[in-house]
Amino acid sequence: MTVITPTMSTWLGVIFTLFAFSFLYKENPFYRFAEHTLVAMQAAYTAVLEYYNYVKPAVQQDILKGGRTWLILAIVVGLLYYTMFHPKLSWLSRFPVSIAVGYGVGYNLAYTPRPFLVQIRDSFTQIKDVNSFLFVLFLLCTLTYFIFTISHGSKVVRYGAISGRWIMMITFGYMFGNTVQGRFSLLLGRFLFLLKDAFHLVK
Repeated sequence: MTVITPTMSTWLGVIFTLFAFSFLYKENPFYRFAEHTLVAMQAAYTAVLEYYNYVKPAVQQDILKGGRTWLILAIVVGLLYYTMFHPKLSWLSRFPVSIAVGYGVGYNLAYTPRPFLVQIRDSFTQIKDVNSFLFVLFLLCTLTYFIFTISHGSKVVRYGAISGRWIMMITFGYMFGNTVQGRFSLLLGRFLFLLKDAFHLVK
């Protein structure tokens, strides 16, 4: 039995979209309701997804059928997160946090540096054309900006550092503009949903 029909789904999308847009006027209960609903739905979806994709298979397949009973210890450590809600036992929540942070740092140190090292290696490129020459020039100017061990009294170092700062500002401006363009794409998607799917004002 279908609880929400396509028409109901469309109108719910319209209502919550308008609730979200109401923030453009000022903070109001409609926007807060839409915001809290989104956070609650995301939390509920994540909880269900984690249960069916990780917790349930681990208990059924690994512990009960596979005999890997040591995983029960991992479940107990994970449950220690909830001790943070008890003032006298909140110190126990530091254990799973410490394990998660330690694992994350170790994993990143083991696997994440490779893309950065590859990027550094590829920076040592041959100057074959104008593009490769500009790449090396911009790279050296940007690195010069971060030289703090020698004085910037030399014209080469000083102008190189100034050029590096301008290059970074242009790059940051490009990245910010690209981010704004992506946000406008999401905004246009919402407008298209309202005008096309909901009210059929455009084809």
